[in-house]
Parts: sequence; C-alpha cells; structure tokens
Amino acid sequence: MEKKLTKDGARNLRGPIRWSLIMAVVFFVAAGRMDVPRAWLTYGLHMLGGVLGAYIMARAAPDLANQRASMGEGTKAWDKIILLVYFMMVLIAGPMVAGWEMAGRLQAPLGAGFAVLGVACYLAFFLLLHWSMIVNRHFESTSRIQKEREHKVVADGPYRFVRHPGYIAMILIALADPLIIGAAYALIPAGIAIAAVILRTSLEDNMLQEELAGYKEYSQQTRSRLIPGVW
Repeated sequence: MEKKLTKDGARNLRGPIRWSLIMAVVFFVAAGRMDVPRAWLTYGLHMLGGVLGAYIMARAAPDLANQRASMGEGTKAWDKIILLVYFMMVLIAGPMVAGWEMAGRLQAPLGAGFAVLGVACYLAFFLLLHWSMIVNRHFESTSRIQKEREHKVVADGPYRFVRHPGYIAMILIALADPLIIGAAYALIPAGIAIAAVILRTSLEDNMLQEELAGYKEYSQQTRSRLIPGVW
C-alpha cells in the first residue's frame, strides 16, 4: 500500500477544516451576529483540531488518509443514509439551531460550566478518533468488508476496551458543540445524530459478526460495542 500522502489523501485531510468553516458560516448567519465568544471558541477548536489532526495523520498514517479519500466498493446502502443524517445534523442543523438561540428566537442558554464539559468532550473526541485511526489501518469512512485490503480484526489500542471507539468519538463531537456554545436546543439535532451513530454501530457490528473472519471470537473477548459494561 502507498505510504506517501497523495493529492486525494491531502484533500481528505483538509475535510475537517472545510467542515469547520461550513459550521461557522451556518451558525453566524443564523445568529445574525458575530459577538458570540463561545462560538468563536467552538469553531476555533475545530479549526485547530483540523490542522493538528491533518499533521498527525500525514505523519503517522498517510496510507489510511489516502484510503479514506474515496468510498470503497461494497459500502452498505444503509451506511450512506445514516452518514447523511449524521452529518446533516452535526454540520447544518446543529449550528443553525444554535445560531437561532443566540439570535434570541429560542431561549435555553447553558451556563459556562457546560462549556468546560464541551471542551472536555472535544478533546476526548480528538484523542480517541486519532488513536483509533492510527491503530486501525481499516478505519475507512464507510462500513464495508475491505476484501481487497485483506480486512482483519484489530484488537489493539482502544479496541481492547470497546469494539467501536471511533463511534464513541462521533458521539462526543455531536455533544461538544452545543455544550461549548451553550445552546440547549441544539442538543436536539445532536440527539438525532447520536441515535444515528447507535444504529450504525448495531448494523455494522452485525455485519462484521457475519462477514469478517475472527470477529465473533474478538467480540467474545471485547464484549462492549460502545460503553464498557453497558452495551
């Protein structure tokens, strides 16, 4: 496999930076104002994380960055729908609802303590996501069995504790933004996004149980899908 970052891989690594800009634009247009310090903190964190994450992946896992640039053959149809719902909630609906709250159309502000919790969620998201990607060379953007890449079970790193650590990261980032900004109503689209992640976890886990050699044995050793000792 190619170990040098390609143009497509570099484009993939710039994705989070583009998404951060989209979320910021949606929020500030909906808010109709720019003087929202907690929003600047939110999207500033996103931008910083996008740049740092791109650097980490370019150095530690350029081959995976290249692979994640395109949708692989055999991607499940249900996964495309779930991802569409998730990203619509996180990238568009969440910032829009948060912006409406800051514009005064909705009134349910969250105090500064929630901003601290949100920053903690973002940092946990960042660390868990990149740890998972560095450990797992099969960490693609969509759910499929990667036959052409000799798909194998990964049981190292965070996969020792839960079977889908990347999906925990997706849940954390969905929660982080409404908490940092302080927009309670924005937790509604976040909740829809989280429900989509839970559904995706269940469907993908069933797929892996049925189609990936060694996964059933791994699931007997690492019993939790998302929350240790719970599910």
